[in-house]
Amino acid sequence: MPASLHFKTVTQMTVGVTVPLGIQCSLVSSRAERGIYADHYRSLASLGITHSFGDCILHTSNIPSVRAGPPIGSPDRGPYLQWLHFAEATAFPPIGDIARHSMFLPEAERIPQVAADGRVRAKNALDVLERGLKGKDYIVGKELTGADIMMGYFLMAARMLGCVGAEHPNVAAYYERLTARPGFQKALSA
Repeated sequence: MPASLHFKTVTQMTVGVTVPLGIQCSLVSSRAERGIYADHYRSLASLGITHSFGDCILHTSNIPSVRAGPPIGSPDRGPYLQWLHFAEATAFPPIGDIARHSMFLPEAERIPQVAADGRVRAKNALDVLERGLKGKDYIVGKELTGADIMMGYFLMAARMLGCVGAEHPNVAAYYERLTARPGFQKALSA
């Protein structure tokens, strides 16, 4: 029986997280925080069900059939957690700043220095990833994990915004490996 994963919104990123890992699940939107679904939403929150994609992968990595990450007790578990959260909490926020202050906000509300600072922070994150990938096909261990999926989403957005350059050959090769995977292709076509 597939697991039910609850998200604030069911988006292409949701599919991008679940499909490449082979997670068999039904995606349940918990978007309505008020109105007739408010009690349902509050009950999910009281159970600790979150809407962070990193947290979703983290929770599903404890399901043996999913294998989203190294098992608890594995020597790779610590690095897996570090890279999983690095992708979401350190690498991706500068990308959001760049996008907001160069594309999404009305022209009068954009602050060019925020976008410029985002580019510096994104490059710093890419530098860390470049060093972390030296001699590796995947960020942790020898097979794809949820940390790679989270990093792939960051890299897709970073490439769209022109942040990934020639100074990151390990990152470029890594991204090519991720995009060549059938699950990645399926997620993009969903």
